[in-house]
Amino acid sequence: MQNNNSVYLSMIIPAFNEEFRLPSTLDSIFEYLDKQDYTYEIIVVDDGSIDKTASLVEQNPNYPEKIKLIKHSTNHGKGYAVRKGVESAIGNFIIFNDADGATPVEEIEKLQQAINNGADIAIASRALRESTVEDLWYRKIMGIMFNKLIKVIILRGIQDTQCGFKLFKADCAKKIFSKLILVGFSFDVEVLFLAKKMGYKVTEVPVCWKAIPGTKINPFLDSPVMFLGVVKIKLMDLLGKYKI
Repeated sequence: MQNNNSVYLSMIIPAFNEEFRLPSTLDSIFEYLDKQDYTYEIIVVDDGSIDKTASLVEQNPNYPEKIKLIKHSTNHGKGYAVRKGVESAIGNFIIFNDADGATPVEEIEKLQQAINNGADIAIASRALRESTVEDLWYRKIMGIMFNKLIKVIILRGIQDTQCGFKLFKADCAKKIFSKLILVGFSFDVEVLFLAKKMGYKVTEVPVCWKAIPGTKINPFLDSPVMFLGVVKIKLMDLLGKYKI
């Protein structure tokens, strides 16, 4: 990957009430990135938290100037938070990463290799046989069912749309997220749908992933909402709402 900018990598971390999980995630990210031979920035998007998420980022003396905080006064949704992070990013490559650190930051090397091999976008996939996944059995089953529905309705060829660890060439990310409409958890599907529609090459990469206690997603309550989001993407496409 070539570096045409003073910042090589922008890492976006959407956060909503993450005072307990975000600090350890940031610590591991800085420990890893500081050892690399490229420049980087960390963008934490505090999406209307009512806990100490923002102050932990602002006041922690261990976090260098390479971290940027975007604060929303109210909660808008994960998709909205990531979009705002992408708009602010100045790196040649952009990755978004969940605040819980479920995918270890070291796994970025696998995604970078996929980009080196010709992909425009590399996404972590828990569904590939080579992946190592630690999760509750019913969450695994619901995830499989959700992705099967996505394949039938709108997006074939992607085994896992929802893993929150995706790496983009910056120009691809900027173009895709400028067209994003959804603001909630279904935004991952919309991002990949738009990527395919724009002709970008998307490569799934096997990773190590471990469920971290404290998730904000309730699979029984949020799954129907996410499904409706997928239906909305399909309808918007049929109505010609996406101007590519």
